Amino acid sequence: PPPTLRGAAEIHGFPALVFDGGTATTYTAADAAGRILGGGIGPGLQVKFRSLSEYTDALPHVTPDEVLAKVREAVDGKCPLPVFSSETKEAIMVDVLSELAVKGRNVIQHWLDEVG
Repeated sequence: PPPTLRGAAEIHGFPALVFDGGTATTYTAADAAGRILGGGIGPGLQVKFRSLSEYTDALPHVTPDEVLAKVREAVDGKCPLPVFSSETKEAIMVDVLSELAVKGRNVIQHWLDEVG
């Protein structure tokens, strides 16, 4: 199994589901017997932010520091990022982060359905 799944299983046992984010966003799942169910691979957050600025004519680049600052602001203020943003960079952040959250919830639900 991938090192992240092996590490999670060593700490928490099986079944296990691990998400890993970097250049790519990945997830790997195993059932209660430790059999690998499989996983998924998609573009990482920075790739998504960069692609909007590089492959569109007018959208700005959103830096990791800007995302972290906006997330910290939301957490510290106990106020989620708005679904309907009137500021371009914030709207990009909201969409990319919402997409990740929805994907995560979907994968977790399918994994729970699979492993019981």
